[in-house]
Amino acid sequence: VVHVSSEAGLAEIARARSLGGTVFAETCPQYLLLDETVFARPDGHRFQCSPPVRTPRDQDALWAGIASGAIDTIGSDHCVFLAEQKSRVTIVVRRDAPPAITMRAMIDSR
Repeated sequence: VVHVSSEAGLAEIARARSLGGTVFAETCPQYLLLDETVFARPDGHRFQCSPPVRTPRDQDALWAGIASGAIDTIGSDHCVFLAEQKSRVTIVVRRDAPPAITMRAMIDSR
């Protein structure tokens, strides 16, 4: 399961594993380092991604999932968009991806 972003998603992975399923779980830097409050910033649109970033509680669950081994890997959802490209978003054309490469260094330092 890629881009695990929530406590509920992690619970479903645990449930599938408890039923004997082989499940590989991945999350991304944006789900570990950002929460939904980022959207209130003037540049909040730059952090739009799919699935969206969630709550601090979800972040805590993801960090716990990494510590326990429930999350197998941290991937990258990096897409190269200039800030001006992210600002030209319309309802038809969305540029969904945060600057994940930048955030990876932040994870390494934790």
